[in-house]
Amino acid sequence: MKDITYLQIKMDEKEKQQHEERIVRILSKDIEGKMKIYAGLTKIKGISWSVSNALCKILKIDKNRTIGSLTATELARIS
Repeated sequence: MKDITYLQIKMDEKEKQQHEERIVRILSKDIEGKMKIYAGLTKIKGISWSVSNALCKILKIDKNRTIGSLTATELARIS
């Protein structure tokens, strides 16, 4: 049982690393996958920290997640 937990942790780490390595394109802006959503959205022209915070609250997305972990539907909702 202990080996299964260890294996699951290793798989989760590998999946997390893959998300962080990807670059996400939102509204014609490339954002590194390892950035937090809250900070990453501010890289888009016209999005301030307060607008980024409001977007996360309205769309019910945890602003401490990484940009790379967003699904295609969440990216569409942000756009």
